[in-house]
Amino acid sequence: MSELSQPNRPDGKSELDVSDLKQPPVGSHDYTYKNPLPRARAVYITLGIYLGSVLVCSFVTFIEIGLLYLDIQSKPTPLYLWDATDQFWVYYDPVSTWIYLLAVIPFAIWFYRVAANAWTINPRGMRWSAGMCVGWYFVPIANLFRPYQATRDVDTISSSHGHFSAKRFMSWWWSLWLITAWVGQAFQAAWHSLESSEEFLNANIYYQGFILLETVLTILALLLVRRITTAQRMHHDSLDLPPRKPAPNVRDLRQSPRPLS
Repeated sequence: MSELSQPNRPDGKSELDVSDLKQPPVGSHDYTYKNPLPRARAVYITLGIYLGSVLVCSFVTFIEIGLLYLDIQSKPTPLYLWDATDQFWVYYDPVSTWIYLLAVIPFAIWFYRVAANAWTINPRGMRWSAGMCVGWYFVPIANLFRPYQATRDVDTISSSHGHFSAKRFMSWWWSLWLITAWVGQAFQAAWHSLESSEEFLNANIYYQGFILLETVLTILALLLVRRITTAQRMHHDSLDLPPRKPAPNVRDLRQSPRPLS
């Protein structure tokens, strides 16, 4: 029997090289690790602004509940409070969309970065590219479960050393995300059909419950960002990386003698 011949390599070599075993798996992406902390800080700020706006809405809604209750009981209510709450919603409604985008966009940028970092840690554990991990949020039907799976993959890889995992509350975070998205759309659709004071009172009470869910969701999102960011930084710091060479001082370069020609 004739011996099996080894396939020729592109560079002309016929034997396997040790470097071949160190190549990334098929379908991997050319990502490099970058510190996710600056992007996480942007998320902390924008989610904090969003949380503050939610709490202000809760305070105004609480005042409206009191006013509607007094109105149903045929008791006098201060007109300046009615005017103040009406003016608040007139100015807040157009701004609320921008506040929401201000919170969502930095979160998407942060999630892309931690997904890319997860590829550098364990590319075989990632099912989708970093761009697709973010893109699943915009795919109908798939956005009901794919973003959760992508986030779980990132968290599993990032916390592979056993610390700062977000698995304990990740299912709660995603469940509240889906519930608030559905309740928010249903509430906006039903708001325009309200007529009596009793209906407005009940709607404001339900809206207070929605605000409570939004508050818990925002806090869980902040914890999620903090856990994954910390886990990736700890994993990167634990690697035995060669120390960086310090950058030369411009003053020292000016004082160094010029080479003889």
